[in-house]
Amino acid sequence: MIWANTVDPDELDESVAATAHMFQARVDKVADVRVTVVGEQVFAVRIDNGRLDWRAHYPELTYTLIPCPPAVRQAITSYMRVYDLLFGAFDSSLTSEDESGMVSGPGSPSRSTLSLTP
Repeated sequence: MIWANTVDPDELDESVAATAHMFQARVDKVADVRVTVVGEQVFAVRIDNGRLDWRAHYPELTYTLIPCPPAVRQAITSYMRVYDLLFGAFDSSLTSEDESGMVSGPGSPSRSTLSLTP
């Protein structure tokens, strides 16, 4: 497995043409979120560890079950239906702007900038 790493664009040269790559802008995140779908059930978990790619550091992780915003839940269940899937895991970064709507308790704003389009 190859984990996410920081890449300096100035260090890229023609050698990247030899195989497929995926480059993304770095997001100033406060945590990660994994939304897992099993059948009709949707679970969202906040993952804290302060690393760029949490998947390479399982012993350092802490998990907190969080509410999934209705718009995110609807987008994910729609995606699952379109592709006739029974299981799915969707990872996102949580920014400070997302945080109030994604991880606060009952009565908090339900907005979130997270979105999925099938």
